[in-house]
Formats: sequence, C-alpha cells, structure tokens
Amino acid sequence: MSSSLRCRTRIRRATPLLLIAALAVAVPHISFAATIRITCADGGGDLIEAGGRSLLSVGLCDVDRTADGYCTFAFVPACPSCLLRTIPCSPDGLLEACSGPPAFPCPYSVPHYVLPTPRRAFHRTHRRIHVHSGTYHATFVLRCEIGLGLGVFATQIDSSATPNLIGDWTLTETGGSTTDCPVQVTQDLTTPSLIRVAEQGNAVRACLDLHVDYPPTANGTVSEAGFVIDTGDLGLYSESIASTSAPNADMVAVTEHWLVPPPPHTLFCASKDDATMFRVPPIPCQNDADCLTQDACTRCVQARCLRSPLCQ
Repeated sequence: MSSSLRCRTRIRRATPLLLIAALAVAVPHISFAATIRITCADGGGDLIEAGGRSLLSVGLCDVDRTADGYCTFAFVPACPSCLLRTIPCSPDGLLEACSGPPAFPCPYSVPHYVLPTPRRAFHRTHRRIHVHSGTYHATFVLRCEIGLGLGVFATQIDSSATPNLIGDWTLTETGGSTTDCPVQVTQDLTTPSLIRVAEQGNAVRACLDLHVDYPPTANGTVSEAGFVIDTGDLGLYSESIASTSAPNADMVAVTEHWLVPPPPHTLFCASKDDATMFRVPPIPCQNDADCLTQDACTRCVQARCLRSPLCQ
C-alpha cells in the first residue's frame, strides 16, 4: 500500500530532536542542566532518578525484554526529564515524549544504547551521555546490572520450528494481478517493500512496510501447509498476505489480497496480486560488536547477526 493512502489512517509523531526543540521553544529563557540516572536490570526493569525523585519500571530499558548479557536502553531524552520534573512539561508534551514504542514488531525509532552486563553480580557497567539541544541540556548516566534468566535469548532465537518466518523480508510483485477496483483505487494498492515478521509457535505477527513512519501490523498463523497474515480493518481497506507452501530458507511465493472497504462493511471492490517474499540475509559477524554497530537489537549467533525476538 502506498504512503499516499496510508497517511490518511495514521498520525505522524514528532522525532526525538523535534520534541526537545519544541520544549526549548516553549521556555526560551531557561537553560536546563540535569543529571538523570537510569539503572537497568538485564531482562527487564528500570529505575530513573534525578533531583531527589525516582520512578520504577518506566520502560526505558531493557527494551529487548531478554536476559542476554546486555542492557538495551531506548528513550526520547525529554521523557525521563518530564517524568522527573527536571524540565517543565505540559500534559501533551509528557504524553508525546513518553508515548512508547509502536505496535510490535515495528521498530522503535528513538536512540538506542547498549551496555554489557558486569562480570560479577551486584556490580554495574556505566555509560555517560550528554544531550544538548537549544536551551535543553541533560546528562544521562546509564547503568546496567545483571538480571535473571541468562540464556533466554539463545533459546528464543535458536528455534528449530519449521517453517521459520522470523526476520525481515522484501516483497516483489510477480504479476498475475486481478481486480475489479477502479484505477483511482488500484494505483494506491501497491506491495509493501519491506516486512518484519515475529513468530511464536504457530502465531505470526508482522510489521508491514518498514520504510514508512507508522506501518500497519498484521496477525496470522504459520504451518507446514503455508501461512496467512491479515491487517484487519484499517479504515479504508484490509490487506492479507498468504502462501500455500512452506517457505524455504530464502524465498516464498505469496498472494496479496486487498478488500476495499474492509469487512464487515459492504464490499466495494477487491484486488489480488502475486508476489515473492525474499528473506533479507543476515549480516555475517565474529562477535556481538559487529552486530551492535548495525542494529542495537541484533546479536552475533552462529556467525550471523540475528535480531532479539522481542526487541524493537
């Protein structure tokens, strides 16, 4: 589906830098200097502290939700500043800064920081980050502690389930289009270029078209007989992608189907296209550092950079 149609069903959020700039414009005569400590337990749980205030379980870490030997932080700098009142924030400003990640498994487009866990229990690793934007100045001290359940990451991504759809896929139309929709509609019914798929058991959840700001998600199932994912009602349309054969390691033939408008509304028209999904090959690696420079949500497993299944 092209961005021209999707934009009608989505509200664009401000970027982290725009959020900070907006806060600075709102209070142009105040210069902020604050040190905020964010302590994270590998696998989940965080504590933020500043100015004598503290809050537990804010959700700034561990965003990979897995005890894998790393603490993965992801946040808009204005969020902890607003929560701890180190800067003045309106209710709307707080909501915007702390809106959280999009629907899983779509990527969370805010700064990510990764710290390794310490070698010993009750110790911490540290990283200091300075943020300057206009009159906004803040220092963040990120601290990582050993959590519970080390090794969960390896068991989650080393799945022997067949077929395995986990990962990023490109889609290419291969023809075979049939439609009873007018040209004004079909010109907007285009194949999403990049899909991210998460899988648990035979349940599948996908983020359609990673190249747009807030892509729709789709749910479905997978088995040896194939798979199907469906967006459900997106307001103007629904979209499904299905295959009657199990994918191999690299590609799978699929059929895309659009209903305009989506059920339970009276059908106006339908469109179908044949396409092929190609798996985006993992980046080769020798250690985790090779992967972290590319994507904070990936780790080196069997000489390949693989995504932590729950990380955004």
